[in-house]
Formats: sequence, C-alpha cells, structure tokens
Amino acid sequence: MNNSFSFVIASYNRPALIERAVESILRQPSTYDIEIIVVDDCSDINYEKQLLYKYPQIRFEKLSKNQGPGIARNRGIDLSSREWIVILDDDDQLTFNALDCITTSLQSYSNLKNHPVFNFCCSNGTLSDEFVLVRQEHYLNDTIKGDFLPVIQRCIFLGNGLSYPALKMGGESLLWWEVAERWGIPSWNIEVCLLGTDAPSRITDIKNQLDQAEEYAKFHCMTLNKFTDLATKSPSAFLKSQLGAATYCLLSKQKKKARHYV
Repeated sequence: MNNSFSFVIASYNRPALIERAVESILRQPSTYDIEIIVVDDCSDINYEKQLLYKYPQIRFEKLSKNQGPGIARNRGIDLSSREWIVILDDDDQLTFNALDCITTSLQSYSNLKNHPVFNFCCSNGTLSDEFVLVRQEHYLNDTIKGDFLPVIQRCIFLGNGLSYPALKMGGESLLWWEVAERWGIPSWNIEVCLLGTDAPSRITDIKNQLDQAEEYAKFHCMTLNKFTDLATKSPSAFLKSQLGAATYCLLSKQKKKARHYV
C-alpha cells in the first residue's frame, strides 16, 4: 500500500467545528500524501471563502440541496483521488499519531485486497479483542460498541458499487452491516479519533428525533426491508427495528404503516 489518504468531511451548519477537524489532519506527519475534501450539505451559512482563505489546500464542494450526510459523503468519495479514504465527522479530531497507527495496521494485514473498508476506534469505541474481523453478527451481539473511524479502500469500495444510503439518519449503519455481511470489516482496537461532544445539535437529540421522525421511520423500514433474515439472526434487533418503524411512522403521521409494523 502507499501512504496516500483522502479525508472526506461532510458538514451542515457547523463551520466552527470544521477548522478543528482540519487542523487534526494537518498535524499528521508530512511523509503522508494527503488531500482534504469538505462537502457542505447546503448549509444556511456561507463560510467557503473564510475556510479556503485559511486552508487553501482544501477542496470545497457545496451541494445545491440538503440531503443528509450520506449523499455528502458519497460526493466526497467521488471527488477523492487517493488510494485510501478516511471519513471524518466535522466535530471529531484525529489523534496525533492516527495515520501512523492506521498505516502500520494495514501494512501488517495480509488480505488487504479482500476488503473495501477497515475500522479503527474512536474514543468511545471498543472491541472484544485487539483485532476482530467484524461480521454482521458482531454488530448485533455488541461485540463492537461505540463509534469507529472507517478507512475505505477506494478502488474496491467503488468497484463493488458501494455507497452510503440516501438517508438523513442512520445510513452508515446499513452500509457497515452490508459490508460486514459480505466481506467482513477488519477492525483494530486502536484509538485514532477523538469523538466530539460539543456540537450544537446532534442527530441523537430527542428534539431532533421528534423533528425528523419521518427520516427515522425511513431508516427502520429500510433496515427491515434490506435485512430480511434479521428476525432469525437477532430477534432482539428485529423487535427493536419493528418497534422503531412503528413508533416513528406514528410520530410522522403514517398511521397505516405504523399499524403494519405493530
């Protein structure tokens, strides 16, 4: 493998956080070939000129319509040109030695060409062992907990037609379940990313869940439609998705759908 990385940062209405994320990338050793792509999901705030003035090496793309982080990340992946793509949230930061840890781990793995995605721990992420080839059941039985930094092998990811689902909520979960089910995700219990906790608004906030009930309903419905064997693999996860679909359909006034899932 070579030492070339594209960093994709999707953001919406949070320009104050992006500079911190960018700074954490620029602190990585200069031996790495790095490009940084910021995809703005049609924010109400215009900050492109300010950001590019301070960081002229960034590639900035503003979408014409707000469609959620999945679409923004897909656009960043399309624009990327390096062998490896790191998906970094706008409120997170790389640890000082993140790329050294990632590169060393990838170089030690003998089956790189067999996997489109690799995982490394964020500050709240844990695995049951130092290394786990994560399968879907590991997500279902909580072998993998918390958040992980995905490192995408560009040619294999795109060559297999993979992309983030067009959902505003939870799309990355569906993508990782699919990848884990088909190829497995080599995952290391090495912390390379500090999870942000100071964002003014988070998708898991109760108010946001109520305001975006229709989007949460789409996520749970898509989960049940995409993973039709979920009831067999994990009755508890199936029940959780059924309950989520019914609840959010009801909250978004989709009564017929809600009755179906009840």
